[in-house]
Amino acid sequence: MNKHLFFILLFCLSANVYLGAQEDSTFKHFYVKITGSELESYEYEFGQILYGEKNDPERIPFDQHSAKAKEAFFTNIQSTLSKNTIDKNDIWVYIHGMWGHLEDYFIMNTRSMYENMYEHEKSNCGVAISFIWDSKSIYETNVKIARSKGKFFAQVTEKLIEQLAEINEDIENKHHLQFLCHSMGNTVFESMFEELNKTTYQNPPIQTLIHAASDQNGNVYDKEGSMHEIKNIVDNVHILMHNNDRTLMLSKLAKDHTRMGLDGLDHMDEIPNNIQIINVSLVNDDEDMVSRFSKHRYFYSSPGIRNDIISIFLQIPHDKIAMRKFMNKKKGYKLLFPEKS
Repeated sequence: MNKHLFFILLFCLSANVYLGAQEDSTFKHFYVKITGSELESYEYEFGQILYGEKNDPERIPFDQHSAKAKEAFFTNIQSTLSKNTIDKNDIWVYIHGMWGHLEDYFIMNTRSMYENMYEHEKSNCGVAISFIWDSKSIYETNVKIARSKGKFFAQVTEKLIEQLAEINEDIENKHHLQFLCHSMGNTVFESMFEELNKTTYQNPPIQTLIHAASDQNGNVYDKEGSMHEIKNIVDNVHILMHNNDRTLMLSKLAKDHTRMGLDGLDHMDEIPNNIQIINVSLVNDDEDMVSRFSKHRYFYSSPGIRNDIISIFLQIPHDKIAMRKFMNKKKGYKLLFPEKS
């Protein structure tokens, strides 16, 4: 009997140590989820993502009543920011691509980003926020859904911008808002930008935007493009592209136009001066088979590219990043394959 009691006690102590470590961590991960294909039937969920023993993510809604849940969402963010250390005080917002809401992908993608990016020793991420949106099977329908749901995510972002502005008034080490968008998640952000750009801000409220494997048209930053006035909202923009992105090649079969994450920008001479293109085609260190084949998920599956993204969010100058090589073309860099240590 004493032996059984001993193991029960040991198990309880181990569980308490594990849960306590998670609760004491200053890092917190929140999410906003929109489900439904028609605006009238959208359902909204605000909550927190907790990580289990094997870092498997689990979404925990704050409240079934959306208004109360939304209030809890912003209250928890403010509380977390107040406890963050100086080197872990930025907010990273991640927007996934088409079908990124599916559970298997969500677990794999979120676990990898948590282990290798959010909790990386050099990361400045104190709060992560996932914008989660569901989609259907037809490509063109999903483009419309992405744009529609982007309008709601813009409302959340506006509130977040207001909240950060109030918090930053009284502190020396400012909190910054960073965005990482993948594939069609960039179309979600494009719609968000169109809404945010209706407000005049004294300074760009978003410090950094990273387009990873963007499914957007290569003309969005042209003079007449939908995002040409990006400097009103975002301080610096980085476009990660891969010349052999097979997923975006298939995307072109569904809708024949250039893809920013595959072809780059259509007219480099027209783009705003706060944009940098990072060509990652030479990097070949993806950690899983699907990523190695598709050349599309590198932002979380490639150690070299993950580290580069962290450097971008840390605002490290391009000439200080050893793996960057300036290309002859204007506003462009190649990311070199990292040497084995």
